[in-house]
Amino acid sequence: KGELGEGYATGNKKDPKANTWTRHQGKDQGRRKSGKDNNNPDKEFIQMIVGGPEGGDTASQRKNWAKSLHVAVVSLESHGKEARREPITFTDRDLPRTGGDHNDPLVITMDINGADVVRVLVDTGSSVNVLYLDAFKKLKLDRSMLRPLQTPLSGFTGASIEAEGQITLPVTLGSRNRTVTKQMRFVVVDIKCVHNAILGRPGINQARAIISMAHLCMKFYTPNGIGEERGDQKNARSCYLEAVKKMTRQFEQIDLVSQQVDKREEKARIEPDANTEEIQIDSSNPERKVKIGADLQEELRTEIVQVLTRYKSLFAWSVADMPGIDRSVICHRLSVLEGSRPVRQKKRFLASDRRDFVKKE
Repeated sequence: KGELGEGYATGNKKDPKANTWTRHQGKDQGRRKSGKDNNNPDKEFIQMIVGGPEGGDTASQRKNWAKSLHVAVVSLESHGKEARREPITFTDRDLPRTGGDHNDPLVITMDINGADVVRVLVDTGSSVNVLYLDAFKKLKLDRSMLRPLQTPLSGFTGASIEAEGQITLPVTLGSRNRTVTKQMRFVVVDIKCVHNAILGRPGINQARAIISMAHLCMKFYTPNGIGEERGDQKNARSCYLEAVKKMTRQFEQIDLVSQQVDKREEKARIEPDANTEEIQIDSSNPERKVKIGADLQEELRTEIVQVLTRYKSLFAWSVADMPGIDRSVICHRLSVLEGSRPVRQKKRFLASDRRDFVKKE
């Protein structure tokens, strides 16, 4: 919205501002730039699985990737006629057996590197294709085939996840003669998950796939017509039940404190080379005994026993035998300024070779 100059309304056309149009600076301009109403600038955004190599591995590469959206290309060359293709549509025939009233995710079986991999989650919220390490091993792939990945992933558990690496594998979608094969890049992560892989936006866009969640179906063009991948509701629901069961077990887990001392935690003690014997130094408490050398000469042994018996009160047999000890002696002290806030250090990410070395240490 805007307004005409005051001269136009009063009929004074000599006024230089009579024919000027003024646009108000405000919400409309902000909407045009941001594409949405920004009435609440403090409103938080909920993120998704982000990261990976799609935008680049360095900050400069990611900035150039973001700026490339605003680059316009002007070409005077005429484009050739595009071949007519059958439009992709979804009808009631594509609905699952349970109908369209469901909330199941799209879980498919996908051919990866020549093997049918079940429990592949189709996720438009993931910026990368993910292959879990367990499935990576079952495909009989070696870690030496992985290429390093500099950019971490985030969104699995709220924290950043360091990937094992990335690998490019052939993926075939469709069935019978209506199939399409693409070389897709997967990020391999070592996380326990009910799914074997995630087909993210890169893979969906490579296949030019159209998804309908109500129909639990994904369709795409192939050289022989329109191919499709249908979701497996049984696998989808079993994945959900398995994931919920794991969450319940973790919630109900009770940590018990065991009084049994682990032998590996016992500190090594210096043992005497010679044979020892126990002697009683307090006749009123027969259980109070000390050890001395068994091979001592008789005169030296008698003298040591007399000294130990005379100063038996110096031995601390229990906590009650140590009254009046200052707290500065028996209490540990942390060199922390009182009232100071704890500082959480930024998580450091290491390259795959360095990370393996740190794990060995």
